[in-house]
Amino acid sequence: MPQLPLSPSHHSIRRLAGASVILALSQIVGMMLNFLSLSTLQHSFSKADNGTFFWVQQLSGFAFIIITEMGMHSAVMRLYVEASADREAQDRILTAFFQLRFLLWLATTVVLLSICFVLEPQIIVVMTLYALYSLIAARSILLRTVLETPYRAQNRQLVPALTGLLDMVLMSIFILADRENLTPLRAVIWFCLAALPGFFILLGINGQWKLLLTKRYDTSVIKRLLHETLPIFVSLCLMQIQDKSDTFALNLLYGREVLGVYSAVMRVTLPFVGLLMIISTVMAPSITQLRMTDNERCKVYVLEGLKLTLVAATACAVGIGSLSEGAIWATAGNQYLPFSLEFIVGAWSLVPSMCVAYLFAILVALGLNRTVLPMMLVLSVGAVIGNMVFTPNYGVLGAITARITASVLAASMGLIILQRFMRNSILRTLLLRFVLFVCFIAISLWGALAATPYLPFSLPTVIVLRTISLVVVFVLAILATGLVRKEDVALVLNVVKNRF
Repeated sequence: MPQLPLSPSHHSIRRLAGASVILALSQIVGMMLNFLSLSTLQHSFSKADNGTFFWVQQLSGFAFIIITEMGMHSAVMRLYVEASADREAQDRILTAFFQLRFLLWLATTVVLLSICFVLEPQIIVVMTLYALYSLIAARSILLRTVLETPYRAQNRQLVPALTGLLDMVLMSIFILADRENLTPLRAVIWFCLAALPGFFILLGINGQWKLLLTKRYDTSVIKRLLHETLPIFVSLCLMQIQDKSDTFALNLLYGREVLGVYSAVMRVTLPFVGLLMIISTVMAPSITQLRMTDNERCKVYVLEGLKLTLVAATACAVGIGSLSEGAIWATAGNQYLPFSLEFIVGAWSLVPSMCVAYLFAILVALGLNRTVLPMMLVLSVGAVIGNMVFTPNYGVLGAITARITASVLAASMGLIILQRFMRNSILRTLLLRFVLFVCFIAISLWGALAATPYLPFSLPTVIVLRTISLVVVFVLAILATGLVRKEDVALVLNVVKNRF
């Protein structure tokens, strides 16, 4: 039997490259618009208002992701791809997905608002509107993801990208126009109004509303969805405990002003999360298909996606660190400049966090739903213990330390699980090279920041020189450690040549 080729076909690569380009461009533009909106909000809000707004976002996210999302999207995407030869089965999956998710959102909203009415009645109106926004927004994972499933399953990313950009354009216009009068309530109103057009466009395209709103759901599909989702649901609960434990700890121990500082730190990294998730979004459907037809090529896709995620997350962390003074001023304002260390350390939380997110998405795409449970258990337990140990004594910096520690431990567990699937030494070699690369880059960034006060130039000049130096060091380090090889460069150049 001839040996199977380990490199993806040019057709597959070109298709993935096309999807990646569309997603990357939309995410970059969306990131800029999101940066503009969040920067305007944080400049307009006091630290207390910023903390309140972040609290509403985190509390609603905790409720909706656990009880409404339940991990269904990952499972539905895999089932939808596997049923690609049966259009009727795909329609039944989407209908059940849409209707079940809406009912779960409705029940969750009632519970959430009841809790707010008892404990914090002053935020109940803001919470109600944010619940509506979560249901229909492009950046949420509720109804909009149902409407996007047929496109994303085939890596046809243009329609979801354009409607998502429409949300961001409208939000930026509304927020900028009202920047002198912004309050958490007014901001959420603009969020809702900005999300409506894109939602209705997706609902109307190809008559999706007829399928999703008028067709009766199939009980057997509902049962299958819940069965497939159960392991992911437990994992998501554990993930949300990790993601929100620092918020709850800071709010309980220090109040809304310190929580406002923490939200400013986390929002610097937030736009990059969407950008980095492009990799797993594009890779997951192809990995699901290859798992059924070509296991060796599937492993290549898995490793390439992991390498891209790690390198890109490190690049983002280094970029934020190098531009820290400007990033703080631009995103949050002068009132947050005393917290530069928190911003720099917070940026590095991207690397282990995105590794965990990629591993979660890919293990589900491989059909290994139950294997993510140990990783998520380590993540949540590590976060809770970390916030008990670090946050009471070190505040915002302690919460960031707890987040990084938990993510590193969970990523380590996830990589052990992935190694069982790979069954070769390639993953271990990649990780060794990456560890050497990160150590060298982190030391270089620390040296560049430490040298800043001693350079005889103005601060803007120092930032430019520091950034150029780190870019050069980054490229040399990535080549020296072998993370990027000549074959990878040639492959990318060939894809670009064939596409254009």
